[in-house]
Parts: sequence; structure tokens; C-alpha cells
Amino acid sequence: MLYEYEVDKLMDVMRSLKKTSVRGCWEWPTELRNFDYPRIMFRGRYINLHRAVYFAFKGEILHKQVVRHTCDNKLCANPAHLELGTVADNLNDAALRGDKAHFKV
Repeated sequence: MLYEYEVDKLMDVMRSLKKTSVRGCWEWPTELRNFDYPRIMFRGRYINLHRAVYFAFKGEILHKQVVRHTCDNKLCANPAHLELGTVADNLNDAALRGDKAHFKV
């Protein structure tokens, strides 16, 4: 359950996202600053924006679950592009698209 102040804060962030017409992504509009994903203060700590959006729009994220981008755009926070999965699912997605950044050599 979200408190009203959390909803207000998250809606302010959502309004600032840049809607792209090509893939329907809602992208973080500013530089990432040393992080792989956009991060916001949520419930007293910094978390990845896409995790906060998933929680707010779709529900709980269980322990050991990851929020995956079906659009393969780490800047995207469109709830329709987010789904739950496991680390193994995420690595499989990366392997299918040839993303070497997910694998340590």
C-alpha cells in the first residue's frame, strides 16, 4: 500500500518522464550519474525507478525477484514495459539479445 505523499512524489517523477513515440517508452530525462538505472528516493532509501514504478502500479516485488524491461531500455519506467522475473530470466534475456554487459568474464 502506498501512502498519499508517496503517490504524490512518484506522480511528480512520472510527469517528468519523456514519452517516446517509437517504442512507447517513458524515459528518465536526465543523466544517470554513475548508476546503471535511474534512481529515486522511495520509502526512505534510494532505489531503481523501475522498481518503484512496478511496486506502485502493479504490486509487490517478492524477495529475489527482479523487474525486467520488456522494451530492453533501462531508462524506461512505463509500467506496461515492466514485468517480474528471476535473475536467471534476466540473464537469459541478455543472452538472447547478445548483451555481454550482464556477464562477468
